[in-house]
Amino acid sequence: MGLVPAGKKRYVWPWWSKKADPELEELRKKLADILSEENVREQLSGWSKSIQLSSFVPNPHALSGRLHERFLARLYQHRKREKGSSASCFSGSSSNEDSFSLLRFVFHGTHKRNLDSILRNGMIRWYQTKGCDWFGLNPETSKPYCRNRFEGTLLVFLVLPVKRAVKRDDTDVLTMRYASYQLPIGTVKWVLDAKRQNILKIVPFF
Repeated sequence: MGLVPAGKKRYVWPWWSKKADPELEELRKKLADILSEENVREQLSGWSKSIQLSSFVPNPHALSGRLHERFLARLYQHRKREKGSSASCFSGSSSNEDSFSLLRFVFHGTHKRNLDSILRNGMIRWYQTKGCDWFGLNPETSKPYCRNRFEGTLLVFLVLPVKRAVKRDDTDVLTMRYASYQLPIGTVKWVLDAKRQNILKIVPFF
């Protein structure tokens, strides 16, 4: 059972959750820590050769409102389904299921005209490719989809890749069926280094 829309910026929680539940509040605090700009920049630092860390812009719609509550509800559902501590969503485990269910930072490349809509509304089902949303596990995988040869803006997502939500999980690509397991947390710019730009300038672009 999903969340019930109640206006543009608020969602009513369904019967299976309790707003007073201390476990829910624990999840909310952990998610807030993960979404802090300081933590996101630290997580993205591993790709500093591919993206401009200083260009990261947080998405305010991911910090509160409909998208935030929808994603939090999925974390809460997962915690209840696993019947374990909320830490199973945030830290490693020896079991395959828990490892598969870890939160991940992933990237999505698209034309710049689509950025604002995705940041506000998340991914929209009728725009899916082959029945799912596609994400790169590293910036290099997503860059070509920005439709720009030398520079562009990537969307950064936080995702909960539980088995029911994932269609494909490869070395470089993650595809997901449901937008409620995805949270667009901001954007970051990428620029090709001068050497690669010079090479591409003499190669025809098709």
